[in-house]
Amino acid sequence: MKKFTRQTEAAAYIQYHWKQHRERIHAADAVRAAWIGHNVRSATRQLRAVITLQRAGRRLLMRRALHRISTFVDESEVGARTISVHAWPSVSLIQRAWRSHRLRSRWGAIISSVSSSWLSDDNEREAEFYTPAMMLRRERLWRSDEVQRALKLAWEAVSSAAALRHLERPGAEASLSWQQYYEISRKVYIVLMKRNDPREAFLLAKLDFERDTRNWPDPSTPVFERRVRRQDFFRSWFELADVNTDNMEASTYASFVDTTAHTIVMRDPASGAYMLRPDAEVYELVHAHTKAQKRMRNRLLAWQHSAASRSRGHSNYEAPTVASAAARRSKHEAGVHQRPMVRGAAG
Repeated sequence: MKKFTRQTEAAAYIQYHWKQHRERIHAADAVRAAWIGHNVRSATRQLRAVITLQRAGRRLLMRRALHRISTFVDESEVGARTISVHAWPSVSLIQRAWRSHRLRSRWGAIISSVSSSWLSDDNEREAEFYTPAMMLRRERLWRSDEVQRALKLAWEAVSSAAALRHLERPGAEASLSWQQYYEISRKVYIVLMKRNDPREAFLLAKLDFERDTRNWPDPSTPVFERRVRRQDFFRSWFELADVNTDNMEASTYASFVDTTAHTIVMRDPASGAYMLRPDAEVYELVHAHTKAQKRMRNRLLAWQHSAASRSRGHSNYEAPTVASAAARRSKHEAGVHQRPMVRGAAG
């Protein structure tokens, strides 16, 4: 009979428990593999279901598209409309449909481009004046020769006067610094608001300068170190005319730009150079023009009132009614018959 020592019993005990531990590990691995396989099969089934639904949706959309393409309307002999599903349209019909689709795509691109040009502050815009049709009309006004000519003359006058004021040399590539822009904006504020409030003028000029220089090539440049270029000036003054005019006519926009430029800029009689008017002179010109407009308006109202009163005073004689004419005639006849009787009684 074999005898077991303590060492052999300990080794057998360790081997037995190690074998059980390995069996438990293998069982856990099997369970884990089965669970992973179940998850994979479930995910695969879900993916296949999604792919099936997507294919069915695409097939349905394709059938509808083919149905719309293949369906067209014919005029029958009795004048009723019959739908032929299995007859394919002609090549010209397909071409017209493709041209219509391409035109709608181009129209949407044009509207989005124009809107990005003129709707930078959507919250301050009124929907009535910024519909797609009005946006296209505004773009046509911007491109008109009359408006561009007025903006060009205003730029030449204002940039030359500002450069002369700050001892700079005007040129074709001239631009306005913050100091020049603020001085011009302050005078435009007096023209439009008809008052001189330096603090409000400064705040508005600061906001407008930040907006007019938003397209500066280097965005990292500090705002007040940027300059307003020619095209930015054109856009700024066009929007100024767009906000402060009563109609959308090229002549109205050009007249506003010319009047504003001539109010803030004058020519030196000796040298012919453009010069900025002092703020006091601009203020006097604006109020003189306002007083002249008030006098003209009062004269027009007085003339209309007098014309209306004259028409009311002669209305009874110009358009007598039938009843009033009959009453006067009967009164006259009664007076004629009564006159001899009065004379006989007197005699």
